[in-house]
Amino acid sequence: MKYVVDFENAELIGDPNTKYRVCVLINTFNHVNYIEKCLNSIIEQNTNFLYKIIVHDDCSTDGTKEILLKFYASNPDKILLILENENQWQKGVSNIAMILTWLDSDYIALCEGDDFWNVTYKLQLQLDFLDRNIGTSLFCHDVEILNERSDVNYALELRNHISNFPAENPELKLGKGNFIMTCSVMFRNKVIQKGFLEGIHSLLPVDWLIFAALADSGKIHYSEERLSTYRIHDTSAWSSQNVSIRQERTAETFWYLAGALKGRVGQEAKKALPSS
Repeated sequence: MKYVVDFENAELIGDPNTKYRVCVLINTFNHVNYIEKCLNSIIEQNTNFLYKIIVHDDCSTDGTKEILLKFYASNPDKILLILENENQWQKGVSNIAMILTWLDSDYIALCEGDDFWNVTYKLQLQLDFLDRNIGTSLFCHDVEILNERSDVNYALELRNHISNFPAENPELKLGKGNFIMTCSVMFRNKVIQKGFLEGIHSLLPVDWLIFAALADSGKIHYSEERLSTYRIHDTSAWSSQNVSIRQERTAETFWYLAGALKGRVGQEAKKALPSS
């Protein structure tokens, strides 16, 4: 596959042109029970502009790929599939960062394959705001939480965490931790330096690093409207991991953020690092 950097072992299906007003990037793995709802919620967006849906499948084995191919067959002009032949997450690699270096759209929206959007005007609302506010690099919003686990503790902790979105200087707060849900964001493309993105593809959670880099270069806008739904289930890639593993991954990401970002967010991250 010659179109995307570092994707020699992936299969690309569809037109690789990404010069659109918005590219919607979906990351999925073994989401056979969820991906159809996710895709429908994005395909059904009402917009006055053209947008491209790019789905990165991390070598699903449960039938997700077959659903993706069905959607592509029905929407070949709107969907581009990137199908991995080997699972990258198990290698500790997030190819999402590498895909971002390749996209040529004005804006990028994100969604995970097990999440979905609640309204058909989400893309239009976010694009209109970003068009009007050049100094804003990222638009995010509150989300509904759909908990499919018997244990409610994580869902309650998450709701409390994201309900306390910083009213002042949210950009600086990203130097100390992530409070932005991936399925809620649209951000301005070409703001993050390519070298930064190339350096974070082996770090998890990569979304925090992306949001922090955007905050280092512009303002964060937050809406209290719950335009998306975040799903918690037993096979969720991040929340299902052991707490100690999540803490270790987060620590690695924290140190990189403090060292790689040279602006205000990076300075805040340095202040929050433990004394050595």
